[in-house]
Amino acid sequence: MIPIKSTREIALMRNASGIVFRAIKALMGYVKPGLMTKDIDEMMKRLILDNGGRPAFFGYKGFPGNTCISLNNELV
Repeated sequence: MIPIKSTREIALMRNASGIVFRAIKALMGYVKPGLMTKDIDEMMKRLILDNGGRPAFFGYKGFPGNTCISLNNELV
C-alpha cells in the first residue's frame, strides 16, 4: 500500500529537497582534492542548520557525523 501524503507533508518534503539541492550545489564549488572529510561535514552542518534543517545522520545509533561521506565519489 502506498501512503498518501498530506499537503503539509508534501510541503515539508519539498522544503527538505530544496535544502539538499542547495547543499549539493554548494559542495560542487567547495570540494577539492586534499580537503578533509571533517571539513566537508562541518560545512554541510552549517548549511543544513542555516537553512532550517537538521542533520539526519548526527547521533543516529551513536553516529558522530552530520553527513555520511564515502571516499569513493559518493555522498549520502
